[in-house]
Amino acid sequence: MTKRASRGLATVTAVALLAAGCIGTGTKKEQLQLDLQEPSDVGKGGRVVYVLLDVSCDMTSPQESHNRRMAIDVATHAAAFDGGMVVVGTVRALASQNIVFESVRFERTGSSAQLRKDNALDQRDKALKELRRLAAPGAGQPCRSDLLNAISELARQRRLTAQELGRDPPVNDLVFVTNGLIVDPQRKIVLTRDPIERSDMYAQTLKKIRQTWNPPDLHGFTIWFVGLGRDEAIKSGKRGPAIQRLWTDILKPTGADLREPSITADEVTSSLLRGSS
Repeated sequence: MTKRASRGLATVTAVALLAAGCIGTGTKKEQLQLDLQEPSDVGKGGRVVYVLLDVSCDMTSPQESHNRRMAIDVATHAAAFDGGMVVVGTVRALASQNIVFESVRFERTGSSAQLRKDNALDQRDKALKELRRLAAPGAGQPCRSDLLNAISELARQRRLTAQELGRDPPVNDLVFVTNGLIVDPQRKIVLTRDPIERSDMYAQTLKKIRQTWNPPDLHGFTIWFVGLGRDEAIKSGKRGPAIQRLWTDILKPTGADLREPSITADEVTSSLLRGSS
């Protein structure tokens, strides 16, 4: 049995176990290969796929941990099969000071489509060994998720990435795994307790943001939110949609293409991979 055939068997086995419920979310066994669609050849687009992972103190549930891991897997796979780059950042307390991005650049090599695919898979697997650790929840993180400045840092990172590549990539995707609960005492915005579903509180919060935060230019970005407006602490049926609407209003001036929020990272897989070319 060839190395690639062995990998395929492991993939099928892992997916079967996941479907049967034999591998629980958050277990080490979930780190087996996932059954992601492989195109017939490695593309030449050189797309850059960014991932922002909220690891603040209110993002510790098994579902949220799964979403962070899956986001890394899908983004890395998509970038590898387009000869591009994956860039992963974690949002902790005071993101404007502490956020760190780690990137992996993929090369399109091989004299045939099959060799290029094999090389892409090998590069992808090596990258995942380095990047998956970033999905772990932050230990001892204070409840100050500076999500707005994380978006600003994303724009800065895009400029640095363009300098590294020597060009501005034509395709920039962002998978942002977050419940969207901004906790920013400096701006007096604490969405873990503020009744954002009330129209007066909503208007007041949006006004504070517009007065204190300068939206960056994110034209050319497609943003996929995962878990937005969903959290164990969100009890009201109106609260989640209000948070989703708030983020639409926040990001509208940036020029980004906002996709419908997804409950899990698995839901963005087919759409994100379809962009590989």
